[in-house]
Amino acid sequence: MLNVKINRAYKYRIYPNKSQQEALAKLFGCVRYVWNWALDLRESYYKDTGKALLASEISKGLTDLRKSQDTLWLSDVSRISLTQSLRNQYTAYDRFFKRISGKPRPKSKHAKQSAYFRHNDIKLSHRGIKLQKVDSEMRVNFHRPLPKDCEIRSVTVSKDKTGKYYVSISVIETIAQLEPISAKIGIDLGLTNFAVTSNGNKSIDIRILKKKNKRKRRAQRVLSRRKRGSKNYHKARVKLAKFEAKDANIRKDFQHKLSKRLIDENQAIGIESLRIKNMMKNKRFAKSIGDVAWGQFKAMLQYKAEWYGRDVVPLDSFYPSSKICSACGHKVDELPLRIRQWTCPECFTEHDRDVNAAINVRNNTVGMTEIDACGVTVRPAITEARHREARNILVA
Repeated sequence: MLNVKINRAYKYRIYPNKSQQEALAKLFGCVRYVWNWALDLRESYYKDTGKALLASEISKGLTDLRKSQDTLWLSDVSRISLTQSLRNQYTAYDRFFKRISGKPRPKSKHAKQSAYFRHNDIKLSHRGIKLQKVDSEMRVNFHRPLPKDCEIRSVTVSKDKTGKYYVSISVIETIAQLEPISAKIGIDLGLTNFAVTSNGNKSIDIRILKKKNKRKRRAQRVLSRRKRGSKNYHKARVKLAKFEAKDANIRKDFQHKLSKRLIDENQAIGIESLRIKNMMKNKRFAKSIGDVAWGQFKAMLQYKAEWYGRDVVPLDSFYPSSKICSACGHKVDELPLRIRQWTCPECFTEHDRDVNAAINVRNNTVGMTEIDACGVTVRPAITEARHREARNILVA
């Protein structure tokens, strides 16, 4: 087995006392102020000149801002945390110009808060963590130990919408890749069943957990009736945020376990390349698509495959995997979503819509994959000629 170095983050719950909470609130406020200041500076400069402001100019402006008499309180927190806020904004604009994400917006004190620290700005013990310019050590719940031989790169302290504090420790560690195996599988993602595999296994509908949550729906109604900005509004907002955090944790736990099991049991995994951004424009299914988080699951599969020496092969997003018979290759003209079972008119094979799609995903991505003794994957190009040839054999 091959040992490889990977980047991994370990997230732990922290329990700051009252004075530490005040120090973190000041830190988060300064980071948020610098973000909003730089955002306003960029927007104003572009509006006046029609050009983008250079990152070096903003960095110089931050140095002057920390020396200004009106904002001397910025010097009371870590300079690295403030500088990292500018780097994050630069990355956010870069993603916006590449049309990966939306335009950066001002940060609110009621949203998630975070601050970045370098590895030499912290002190880690078996009980807690000490941050630069924070008076004392904060208690950490190490529910799983850090690897002994890992190298700590950075630390991010955060506070979520529910008021809970966390620390994420980014490390470089060495792991052993899995031994190569011959198993291959295809996955069809859906709403009724989150993931259907080519061997016929169907996962649960994770949306059921949200549909049954009557207390969450009640909290949403209560929040909608509160006056925005009032104390009762923020109480209702926090209560709703707790339900949403619980749903997110359930979804992540389910996807982590499913992705790890698929990686352990298969050498090559074929998966659809869904255009999720375009699918979210459908008002009828947008909420359900957002709830299942297909993109998050695919990201989990991809980085775990890199860690453990597996292959995740995407299928062309325009390939009609549901309409093609996996036995003979015949393609039907129409197949509405309401039809879950269908029979091929050419070879009369009865198909489950999702299982048939998963088999087609496997056959057109990893179906012809061959793995040698060293674990090297060779995947030849697959064309429609294979389907026509299979159909002609069956007809003959």
